Amino acid sequence: MNSKPLKSFQDWFRLLPNRDGKVQSEAMKARIPILICVSLLSGYVYGQTTRRMSGTVVDGGTSSPLIDVTVKASLLSAPNSSVTGKTDSAGVFTLDLPGVGTYRVTTDHSLYAPVRDPHKKMQGDAGVWVTVKDGESTDDLELRLKPWGIAFGRAVDANGQPIAGADVWAVRKAFDNWGNPTFQATPYGQPSQSTDDRGVFRFYRLEPGEYYFHIEPGGNPLPYRQPKHGSVFYPGTSNPDAAVAFVVGSGEEVDLHSVVVPAVPDTKLRVHIVNETETTLTRSRTITIDPGFIKTTNSILMAASEPEMEYVEIPGLSPGRHQITISWDTAIGRAIGMLSADVQGSVTTVDLPVRIGTSVQGTVLQRNGEQLTPLENIRCGFRNAFIPGSQIYSPLTDVTSSTDGSFKTNLPVGSYDFSCTLPDDAYGSDLQVGGVSAPRNRVAIERETVISIIVSPSGGTVSGRTLDSIGDIEGNAVVVLMPDVSRADQQNNFRTTSDRTGSFELRGVPPGTYQLFAWPELPANAQRNAAFMSQQPAGVDVQVTSGSHVSRNVTIHDASSH
Repeated sequence: MNSKPLKSFQDWFRLLPNRDGKVQSEAMKARIPILICVSLLSGYVYGQTTRRMSGTVVDGGTSSPLIDVTVKASLLSAPNSSVTGKTDSAGVFTLDLPGVGTYRVTTDHSLYAPVRDPHKKMQGDAGVWVTVKDGESTDDLELRLKPWGIAFGRAVDANGQPIAGADVWAVRKAFDNWGNPTFQATPYGQPSQSTDDRGVFRFYRLEPGEYYFHIEPGGNPLPYRQPKHGSVFYPGTSNPDAAVAFVVGSGEEVDLHSVVVPAVPDTKLRVHIVNETETTLTRSRTITIDPGFIKTTNSILMAASEPEMEYVEIPGLSPGRHQITISWDTAIGRAIGMLSADVQGSVTTVDLPVRIGTSVQGTVLQRNGEQLTPLENIRCGFRNAFIPGSQIYSPLTDVTSSTDGSFKTNLPVGSYDFSCTLPDDAYGSDLQVGGVSAPRNRVAIERETVISIIVSPSGGTVSGRTLDSIGDIEGNAVVVLMPDVSRADQQNNFRTTSDRTGSFELRGVPPGTYQLFAWPELPANAQRNAAFMSQQPAGVDVQVTSGSHVSRNVTIHDASSH
């Protein structure tokens, strides 16, 4: 963040002997022993603060040691602070950790799925959580791995002919970032495969668990693809509610047999570009499409014909809802337009307004008593939020505050979810848009906008242990802390996983009344779904004040209706 450490290092470097073996300055000679002592002392202190984690990795069925398994430990408070190592001939690994804290320990091996708690049945929640405390060693870990599962099948048309080049996805039920039910590709192993010339697909690295399989024929649909088949779930339905799940066991091969993919009519989306940029419409523009329920983005530069500069025709889209983005560069900024189009019939025509991005200026400020001081190097993100359930939730724009706490960007007119990554104990106490507090971290951009983010450095801490139904400690449970406003605010919640001793800690919690929940496992973003949360047992009441440290134990309950 500044040049002082580097300058100090350069000063030390000048104390080294020159090419003649002489110290560069006589006045510096006397300092060398002191510097050497400081260096040695620093090394001694560092050695004392380094923590070590060790254990063994074995086959979950035979208990035989596994060789050459990559073991990774990631510090939860700083995910980029991770260390890796490999098991030796006895299956033993040793990791020198950067410090104390809770680590997520994961594994990687070509024949075995990532390690996870043996009590968990839901794939995707890989890893075990281990807390390393000052003065304690962690040398008794045993990581039991299970072989990957295998699933295979064949995509055919109504006449039994193979469909080559189709994308097949292994997905699971989940919830999107707004809490809407959806499907999510598995994050480990092989999330997708393509069919070969025989229509055959084969997943040979599936984490044991329950899967739905989705077939999406074709490849990039732009600009010339004319698919003859639509997207289907196993066993051949376009209705997600009628999809049939398969349980893939450890080391098991599951045969899905033939999946019939129905023919679809030739569909075409005709986009009328409503140019509101006050600049000349260009012949080339970037078209991005998000077809289907899984984010499969396809981008291409498409040239418009001279007679119809304001129209773009996109052939080969399956019937259903698609998000369309069109953009191009101008001398005054990037022009962009977005919409969600429902494609039905042979030709669907939609109007898509395109505008120049609007200037957005912001400042991140920390409240210290009555004073507000700028915070630098705070990363914030604007995410497109105007089409709930569209599956588009990657950062549209990321910004980082400068030394005076300010940032600046350009965004299309629209509504956005806004969030910042803050220090561990801090929380956002207020988000102001044009001097008015914005509810639920939602920012509406209609014209040049000024944003102020007020950060409090003294959030509360909620810690405790997760217990089973008879009060015994049970670890590796999903813990959620949710504002107790009839559970209406499903977005502003805290989620973590307890370690193997059942311990958990949530920091940077704003003052308020909360309820604490725990489940052995939980689908992604399930806590954001109001209907799901309404079916859960009552949580543990928690009252958090500024800077307080609250300790509460919570009983683990099986998730209802997920």
